[in-house]
Amino acid sequence: MANLSSKLKSLPPKPGIYLFKSAAGEVVYVGKAKNLKKRISSYFQKRGLDPKTAALVEETADLEYVIVSSELEALMLENNFIKKHWPRFNVLLKDDKNFQFIKVDYESEIPQVYAVRRIDRREPNKYFGPYTSGLSVRNTL
Repeated sequence: MANLSSKLKSLPPKPGIYLFKSAAGEVVYVGKAKNLKKRISSYFQKRGLDPKTAALVEETADLEYVIVSSELEALMLENNFIKKHWPRFNVLLKDDKNFQFIKVDYESEIPQVYAVRRIDRREPNKYFGPYTSGLSVRNTL
């Protein structure tokens, strides 16, 4: 916890994403912030936290962060990290406002290429993205 305390004191007031990790090193939560110092510090105020957030803070033993140049970059990076680590404290994005990807579908005799909003890791397909704009996907295709 001493290491976590020193990291909390040295957080920069810049945009970025942060990863909360358990004592075992597992990523348990990924978030984004316009101001890393304010956002991450708000978790550790110890009052007024909802039960889920209190459990998250209790389990957090370490944190990492990545500084980015804009909120849009933070949003895209957060999405990538959530899809990479599948942290259990993140809510899965199930609406149609998720980013688009280009999917190369190898399950058919002749591989097909098309746009999708969900990645199914159980399939042997290749995905490219995320794309923030449907127009970008259509132009690329």
